[in-house]
Amino acid sequence: MINLIYTILPAVCLITGFYFGFKIGKTLELPSIPEKVKHPIKTIIEEKEQKEAESELNKAIKNLNNFDGTAESQEDI
Repeated sequence: MINLIYTILPAVCLITGFYFGFKIGKTLELPSIPEKVKHPIKTIIEEKEQKEAESELNKAIKNLNNFDGTAESQEDI
């Protein structure tokens, strides 16, 4: 008799655990991973390219502000 209980009880507990775990898990959403953590190398390369483009644009704006009709006050881009 006790062997029958030891055989059936773990199966019942396992089934109820799966059932309630699935029921609770359906209502909760998984947290999303930020893009920086998901693709670290890709984001580092994109940030580097963005900084280079930003510095190039800053040089162009500085050249426009310093323009006096000659090339002496201009920086190479």
